[in-house]
Amino acid sequence: MVESVADDIAASIRYEIEKSGSLGNFEESLKILNSVSNHMGFASSINKEDDNKFSIQSKNCILHKVAVSHQNIICHGLHDRMISRSLDGDGKKLGVNVELKECIALGDSFSRHVVTN
Repeated sequence: MVESVADDIAASIRYEIEKSGSLGNFEESLKILNSVSNHMGFASSINKEDDNKFSIQSKNCILHKVAVSHQNIICHGLHDRMISRSLDGDGKKLGVNVELKECIALGDSFSRHVVTN
């Protein structure tokens, strides 16, 4: 069920990416994803780490109470999947990899996902 919710959110974000003409442009797609994340309440920002690697840092976890008890389901099953599916769709567009490095649910002061194309 959580993966289905992540896929629905990702489809909405992907629609925004396609509508803007940014499909295939990794950095522009990330900016749209970040904007939607902020509207959802994550208080996120993007940092460029190198040419094909960015990090999305979130200062707020909108599902913190659930994530503390079910970190794998929320942080990976929902958040990682939402990021990946937003940027990659069917897995044949950008070939992105998402890796959670820091996590509010595990006691860190922010969550940071490293996204590589």
